[in-house]
Amino acid sequence: MAEQLGYECKAYRCATDLDDESNTPALATWIEMPFLRSVELPFTPEEHDITDRGNNGFEAIMPGLVRSAISIEFIEDADDAGQTAIITAGVNRTAIAACFLNGSESVTGSRGLAANFNVFDLNRSEPIDGVVTITATLKIRSYASWYTAAGS
Repeated sequence: MAEQLGYECKAYRCATDLDDESNTPALATWIEMPFLRSVELPFTPEEHDITDRGNNGFEAIMPGLVRSAISIEFIEDADDAGQTAIITAGVNRTAIAACFLNGSESVTGSRGLAANFNVFDLNRSEPIDGVVTITATLKIRSYASWYTAAGS
């Protein structure tokens, strides 16, 4: 198995929300967000205890709902439409459709999470000795799916 570097991964947004019919991840028009410096995609299923006496003294756990709070960071650029879309979604409390893939959306087999997200924890850092950065947390609002690109 080949190792993968973080800069090979791609993040995208879509101007319209994802849905089950006319705008599935495969049909969406994805716009790359190359300005992201850092992306962290945790997948944390809730744990449900299903232990019974037949487990010979061992605890048995079953995964439940998955929590995913995606952390992103970028250097602020007021002229970038993608950054404006994220900030606007956060300020206005509206959804933004996005996907986070392990490669280009145009390459068959690239895969990752696609969903409509709400923006939480929108923070702007203004250090005296550095550039202005924005950090945000994206949490799934609707239509979450593990998307595998078919390529183009």
